[in-house]
Amino acid sequence: MVGFARIIFASGSLSRLLFAVLVSIISFAILTVRRPYLSALINYLAMALSFSLTCFLVLCVGFNVGAFVEPIDNTISQEYLGKLEFNSVIMTLVMGGFTLAGILLFSLLFMIEGRRLLTRDPRWDRKGFERWANKGAVKFVKLGFLRALLRDGAISGLKWIEIGAEQLVDGVELSNDKLAGALQSKLEFAPDEWNEFGITELREEHFIKSGDKYFKPAGPSASIDYSTLSVEDAYLGQPPSFVDVVAIAAFPEAFTDSALLKYLLKTLAESDDNDCIFFSPWSIIQRPDSQEERSASRIAKDGSLRLHTFYRVRALVLPFKLESLFQSGRTMVSVILSAYCQRFVNAKDKSLDKWLDPRMLSDPRKLLEECHFDSAAEREYFHSLLRRTLRDVKPIGLDRRGFEIICNEVQLRWVKVGYIKTLASRGGPFPRQQDLNPDGFHLGLPPGRTFSLSHGWVSEKHPGPSGAKLLRLVEQLKSLGADDERDGVFLDYCSLPQKSFDHLPEAYYQANINAPRPMQDRTPTERWQFDFAMWEMTRLYSFSECEVIVDPVIDLTQDFSAGESASGLKWVSVGMTRPSYGRDISNEALAKALEDKTKASPEAAFTPEEWQAFGIENLQAADFVKSSGVSVGGVSVFAYFQPMFGDWGFINRRPYGERGWCCAEFSVALKNNRIVNLQDPHVQQVLDMRRWPSTVGQYAAMMDGDAVRFTNKGDLTAVLYNFYKMTARLRV
Repeated sequence: MVGFARIIFASGSLSRLLFAVLVSIISFAILTVRRPYLSALINYLAMALSFSLTCFLVLCVGFNVGAFVEPIDNTISQEYLGKLEFNSVIMTLVMGGFTLAGILLFSLLFMIEGRRLLTRDPRWDRKGFERWANKGAVKFVKLGFLRALLRDGAISGLKWIEIGAEQLVDGVELSNDKLAGALQSKLEFAPDEWNEFGITELREEHFIKSGDKYFKPAGPSASIDYSTLSVEDAYLGQPPSFVDVVAIAAFPEAFTDSALLKYLLKTLAESDDNDCIFFSPWSIIQRPDSQEERSASRIAKDGSLRLHTFYRVRALVLPFKLESLFQSGRTMVSVILSAYCQRFVNAKDKSLDKWLDPRMLSDPRKLLEECHFDSAAEREYFHSLLRRTLRDVKPIGLDRRGFEIICNEVQLRWVKVGYIKTLASRGGPFPRQQDLNPDGFHLGLPPGRTFSLSHGWVSEKHPGPSGAKLLRLVEQLKSLGADDERDGVFLDYCSLPQKSFDHLPEAYYQANINAPRPMQDRTPTERWQFDFAMWEMTRLYSFSECEVIVDPVIDLTQDFSAGESASGLKWVSVGMTRPSYGRDISNEALAKALEDKTKASPEAAFTPEEWQAFGIENLQAADFVKSSGVSVGGVSVFAYFQPMFGDWGFINRRPYGERGWCCAEFSVALKNNRIVNLQDPHVQQVLDMRRWPSTVGQYAAMMDGDAVRFTNKGDLTAVLYNFYKMTARLRV
């Protein structure tokens, strides 16, 4: 560019021309190089800056500003000052225009990218969450306090509930004229007022008739008030980093009956006493008395949506007046954010299926149009608030900060490629996460490339006891040029903490000599990490820097490293095609029994006595039985059956494309274009099985059918939310 300018305007020597050409080549290289590890906006910013620099250098060289080849007395060449020629004017206008355009473009992109850098994604804004909790004087009620409250069952009598015109069937009626008369006009009493009634040892089963209606005392949780919660009962301000926080979505009167408190504590039965909940009537100052309290209450209420975006908070919807609850615009805004940014503790509750369906939540604009707001101003306020919040939430595929935080939170092990090669060459069952060589993995994130393996487990206790899975993985890693030391692989059995089994084949301990006996179960921390990972690990198949390797091959049971013996108590139909390996057991009694037991279901079970009567010994996992045949249209149709359980636990022979988690991983990876071995023949077979989903509705339809099954039925809820979060881009 500069060289052509020098030739066109003919104002310089050959040495200056060569210098101009050199500057133009360097500038053009800087201008066009794109850095794939940076975001698109940062690349545009760098290009704009390079463009502006190039234009400035054009002026420097073209007008001899700061020239070092020819000595001059002034900063602007004498030839330019001495005469105002036409080409000098054109040079000034053209180069000045380019420079001004570059500066304006640079400034615009700088402001856009600067705002992006300064804006914090609310999911990962720990400092913002803690600042809000502290300035808002928010109280987080400890679960231990609620458990003690329910256990003690103390009923204060300060609040009462109208139960209608019929008395409680299992209740105990009270007789107190003063209380009956007072309930005609009010349902809440001050402590002094209650004492005047002279009632002692009030219990939850008590009720009283007032006029033509019956009333009962509110449950123990109804007495909870922000002002009465002590530091032993609740955390004031930010809760400790080691505790879980659960945000409750419910009407303020939800806990007047202890039934919902019991539901809450049952749902959180595995949570620690130090874990806590946020419930607006308990956690935010309701009746501020001073300017300081009014300010804190306003801050807490205005920023309460942080409870529904911050990643360390889980959400829980109480099944109480759900129709009215989900017609509230305020509630729906919080539910939309929680579904997209967090996890619902009770998402598997069937009574909530209609209300927490991701297919419904993926269209927030339509939902909010159908919701009730107190005024048009409130509707616009919450629309604007939701719009700004979603604008700051990065898509999963580009969310590197979130990816790093999740990997560090669950202490993810990225197995080194070199260690995988060592395990593959050794053969046999590879170790679970707790038994890995400490030098064989990167903790959190590897310094190099990240690979995620999508595969199916062939048995309950180990994904591939034969070791053939790692041999196939090594071949894929070699073809991709993976580095032995810097690169890491996510392999679920090795990367996440695994549960223990009382009986594991000796082959595992022979291959992994450092594994403790007996096998140790997950610690409480590891259970938390695993449960957390269940709702977030689909990121590994959608994040732009993860390279997904699909291994759809299901290992043969005959290749298992020892432990091939099977139990004959449970069998399953494997179709009408004769298995390609294994022993054909000719036992007419067993074949007839299997036919009878599988008329309504593909699975059959026998008692130990029934199995012994068949007289079959040394049953192997690969053995099969052919039915005696059923005539269909004059043609005999046979079915084949194989054992369901062996020494490695449940044997899963279902193809990769018919498994719930496998289909979830494949769908997300395909949608985000992350599969790096898509041309592999086995992967192509999976690709051709069906039309893979691109929307939440299509994904739910695929999962609702019989073609895809989960070993653990409860996992369907998790993968449906995962697909929703990993592929949807919410907008209002």
